[in-house]
Amino acid sequence: MGGIQSKQRRASVIGLGIPALAVLLATTACAQPRLDRVAKELARSIPQSGDAVVSGSILVRLTDLDVKGAPAGQLGDLGKLPSFPLAAAQFVVQPGRERAAIVGPNEEVVGLAGPRVMYAKRKLNGPADKRPWVRLELERLDDIEVPRLEALRNDQNAGAIAVISPQFVLDLLRGVLTGSVKTRPVDGGGKTVEFNTSIDKANRELRKSEDERDDRQRLLRSLAITGDIFKGVAQLRADGTLRALQLELKERPDRRTQLKILVDLDMDKGPKNAISLDAPGRDISIRVGSLAALRTNINDRLSPEKVADLPAGLPTDLPVDLPASITGATG
Repeated sequence: MGGIQSKQRRASVIGLGIPALAVLLATTACAQPRLDRVAKELARSIPQSGDAVVSGSILVRLTDLDVKGAPAGQLGDLGKLPSFPLAAAQFVVQPGRERAAIVGPNEEVVGLAGPRVMYAKRKLNGPADKRPWVRLELERLDDIEVPRLEALRNDQNAGAIAVISPQFVLDLLRGVLTGSVKTRPVDGGGKTVEFNTSIDKANRELRKSEDERDDRQRLLRSLAITGDIFKGVAQLRADGTLRALQLELKERPDRRTQLKILVDLDMDKGPKNAISLDAPGRDISIRVGSLAALRTNINDRLSPEKVADLPAGLPTDLPVDLPASITGATG
C-alpha cells in the first residue's frame, strides 16, 4: 500500500510539469522572507529588554470537553462541562526582568512573579499576623503528575492564572512557527496574524535555563497541558505594538480526553494606577511547598463570583474580531 501511495505522489509531482513545479517552488521561496518578517514583528511587539513594562487585562475561559470515541450522551456528568470563565484580571508585566503582577478588584495586587519565585496575597489571621503573602520557590517544587480528568475538572478555578499567566502567554510570541503565519489587514493600518507557536522554541529564543524550562513544564503539567504547539491569533497596531492576543491551549488528562482553554489578552485595558512589581520580603511572606497552596490564595480573590466586582472595562467578550479558526468552536 505504501508503495502505491509513493507512486501516486511521484505521479502528482510529475503531472505538474517542470514549469509549474518551478513556479510553485519560487512562490514558496518568495513568501518565506515575508513570513519570517511577520514572525519577527510578533516577537518585537512586546519589549523584551530593560525596564519597559506592558499592561492589560486577561480572561481565561474553559470552553470544550472532547472524549474521543465517546458520544456526548455517554459522558454522564463529565459531559455537562459548560463553557465558563475561570479567571479575569488585569496585569502588569516587565518582560526584560521576568517580573509580573496579577491585579484584582480595586487594583489590588493579588499575585506577583519573579525569576523562579511566585507570590500570592493571603488572608491575615488577625492583627498579629504581619505576613500578607505566601511564597512558592520553584526550585523547591517537586515533580507534578498530570491530573486525571475528575481531579482536573474539580480543580478548574481562578488559581489557574498562576500557571496560565500573562507572562507565559506573552512569552509564546517568541515561539511563532514561521510556516504557520497568516495575516490580514485591519482598519487603521494594523494587522491580524494567525499562527502556531511552540513552547520549546519560545524557551530557546528567550534563552531559558534548563531549570527554568523544567519549572514551566511542571507548572503546565498541573493543568494537564503537556503539548508543545498551540494556536494563536494576535492583533498588531499600525506601529507594530501588540493590541490583543488570543491563545488556545489544550488540557490532556489522558490519551482520549481533551479540554480547551482560551486565553484573551487586551493590551488597552490595564490598571490606571502605577503597580509595584517589587517582590515581598521574606519577613512579610510565608513559604509554601505546593502550587495548590498558591493557587488557593489567588482563587480566593479572583473566583468567578467576584468577576462582577472587577474594574470596569475588563473583557467579558473577545477583545477584537478574531478569526473563526479559533473562536468558532467556543459555542
